[in-house]
Amino acid sequence: MTGLASRWKDWRRLRLAIGYVLLVAVFAGIWAWSLFAPLTSAIAERQQRDLLAIAQAGAFILGETPADAEPVIERLVARTDLRMTLLGSDGEVLADSEADPATMGNHANLPEVATALAGRVGFDRRVSEPSGTARIHVAVPVKFRGQQAALSVSESHDEIRAIAASAWRFGLLLLGVALVIALVIVRRLTRSASEPINRLSAAAKSMASGDLSVTIASESGDLSALSSALADLREQMKRRLEDLQAERHNLRTVLDGLTDAVFLLHGHEIRFANSAAGRLFRAPTFGWRGQHVEHAALPASVAAAMLTPAEEGGIRITECGPDASGTSLRVSVIPLNPTEQFERTLVVINDITERTRVDQVRRDFVANASHELKTPTTAIQLLAESACDAATDGD
Repeated sequence: MTGLASRWKDWRRLRLAIGYVLLVAVFAGIWAWSLFAPLTSAIAERQQRDLLAIAQAGAFILGETPADAEPVIERLVARTDLRMTLLGSDGEVLADSEADPATMGNHANLPEVATALAGRVGFDRRVSEPSGTARIHVAVPVKFRGQQAALSVSESHDEIRAIAASAWRFGLLLLGVALVIALVIVRRLTRSASEPINRLSAAAKSMASGDLSVTIASESGDLSALSSALADLREQMKRRLEDLQAERHNLRTVLDGLTDAVFLLHGHEIRFANSAAGRLFRAPTFGWRGQHVEHAALPASVAAAMLTPAEEGGIRITECGPDASGTSLRVSVIPLNPTEQFERTLVVINDITERTRVDQVRRDFVANASHELKTPTTAIQLLAESACDAATDGD
């Protein structure tokens, strides 16, 4: 039972700790998401604005350059990881900082190029073939040699992803540290929160088991009312128990003062017998309590009368004897309110030996007196009848 209670307390603490940790984890996750997701988006937008500024500067320079665009583009992106491409009005590549324009084909179908050729700034993010690298593309309209063209500038998006991944890893590390700290704090909080409850629970169990001497700690906070209520309940139980013990003592004194034997039966088991029962019958070696009626060394006629049920709501009276020693007893069986487990019966046994003897003497005296008076009375009656007959006959 102690092990089960200990496991229950541990499980209660564990559930409370898990709840706190989950709450901290949820809030920490929301915090991380609200912090790093906008940060990643802001970095990407910043990169996109930088590319736009470079593209616009390159468009201005190319618009002032009537010569070949290839050297200008290479100088613009030298010592950077940018890629710049000049496209004609039909989408054909005129110059590129990394590849031969003759091998690149037509780019008119690219979203940012089509938007730039239409006279607006175009943006796109996609994975470039065949390298499989994610890149950000920005294209602006430009006038090259008096014709409408488009200048596209792109940069790898992997750096942004690396920065975001590093930020996420750092955030997850902070989250893990926060969870560990929260777990330590929660463990202390759950212990400090559960210990008063455990103390009050242990005190309540002790009171339920009958130990009213248990000390109930005076708790603070929300549990102060509960600890005060338990203390008041303990005092009330003490007073009521003392009253019950006093009443039981008084009742026992009254019953022991009776000259009649009194038995209280629960079913067929003796639960109480007064002092007169020991004087009237021979008490068992280990006392009356807990003895079955048939095994209590009572006279057979008395045991049978005690076990014979009375009518509901009535009293059954049986006279037993006289036995070999001339003792006569009257057994009164009184049914009491039954409980769920057994029938309860009150049995009162009176010693009516003296009354039976007096009744027998009275009967014997009446019989003897009747016999002694019968003979002279008969003679007087005969003489009276003879005298009456003689008077009638004239003698």
